[in-house]
Amino acid sequence: MTNPGGLLGGGVTTLNRPAPPPKPAWPAGTSVSASSFHGPNNGSDGRPRTYDPANAIDGNTDTFWNDDTFGGYPDVLTITASDPVTLPGITLLSNADGVPQDFTVDVWDGAAWQPAATVSGNTDVQRAVPFAQPVATSQVRITVTRDQQTPSGEFTRISEVWPGVVAADLPGTDQFAVPATPVTWTDTRGCQSGTKVCADGLHGFRYLKVRLDALPGDAPEAVPYGQVGINGVALSFTPYLGTPGRSSGNGP
Repeated sequence: MTNPGGLLGGGVTTLNRPAPPPKPAWPAGTSVSASSFHGPNNGSDGRPRTYDPANAIDGNTDTFWNDDTFGGYPDVLTITASDPVTLPGITLLSNADGVPQDFTVDVWDGAAWQPAATVSGNTDVQRAVPFAQPVATSQVRITVTRDQQTPSGEFTRISEVWPGVVAADLPGTDQFAVPATPVTWTDTRGCQSGTKVCADGLHGFRYLKVRLDALPGDAPEAVPYGQVGINGVALSFTPYLGTPGRSSGNGP
């Protein structure tokens, strides 16, 4: 960041963030199978979508595998690498419409499946699953036994499975995708693009933190890197107007 005083009207504050390193990827030729998958449709946003297992390793966080057994378990995703890989763990990126809460991860040792990790009560869209020790394997199996129940249905949805432990970004709850031309943004409740790039609308708060970041689910409308200039921040202050009869202080 340069010239932080620009936020208070002293010129322009510039936020810079380099593009993050690429996420770990499975070897070329890696294949995926699943216990079931939903047929294609137009999705909740009207765009044609597919939900086949290959979406879970295609490198596109906007696509995902969706099983086809509403509230039925287990849901199983099996990844078969074209060459053996050594894994310190895996990372699941699921979907804001409902995340896998209880699941196990098994690895193939050449003769049988061996347990590598168990997750219970998950609520994170992006969940890193470290193994007790690195494992060399050619196959990984994820078995889901419970998903979140949401208005979008109780399905297993997995956008990406990364072959490694990937730390989650921690953006704030109020998002704004900055256009190429100057604009004044007022933080009000709503989304810029369908159900993406959303804000709750700030009300009462103790401090404000501005950062250049983006939620994985907001791609490609928003990305967590680049440069943006800010020439001021203003607060619309609307205090609570009480009366003497409502005071609960300890005055005389």
